[in-house]
Amino acid sequence: SKQVRLLEGELGLEIFERHGKHIKSITPAGKKIISIARELLVKAQGIRAVADEYIQPNHGVLRIATTNTQARYMLPSVIERFSKKYPDVSLHIHQGSPTQIHDALMSGEVDLAITTEAPYLFDDLIQIPCYWWNRAVIVTPDHPLAKVKELTIQ
Repeated sequence: SKQVRLLEGELGLEIFERHGKHIKSITPAGKKIISIARELLVKAQGIRAVADEYIQPNHGVLRIATTNTQARYMLPSVIERFSKKYPDVSLHIHQGSPTQIHDALMSGEVDLAITTEAPYLFDDLIQIPCYWWNRAVIVTPDHPLAKVKELTIQ
């Protein structure tokens, strides 16, 4: 609280609206300042990560954003193999919607993303295929589709 007030004094504006000693809300300027502060923290963590990478190769943190489906069904065996191969790399898995995943990548909150949903959200990023996810229609033997050799989604 004291540090925030010192910063507000230095900047000459309020970051928070207060009612007595209690914070009531964030000012419009405060929202922008907090957004920039978050970006700076991510950049500072990036600087630390670069330094650590050179000091201790094969050590560090890998931050991955993915959907719940990928985290639950596809990643566990991959994570297990990765952890055995790189025991000194800490994996941080962030789960979210495709939009949240995109935002996490763009803000630098994560290093990479694994998703199969809403690829159009990622047109501003590089998409690299990493596996194919087969889907199947399952029917009983007497169903009319059982006689079709190959189906399309249409």
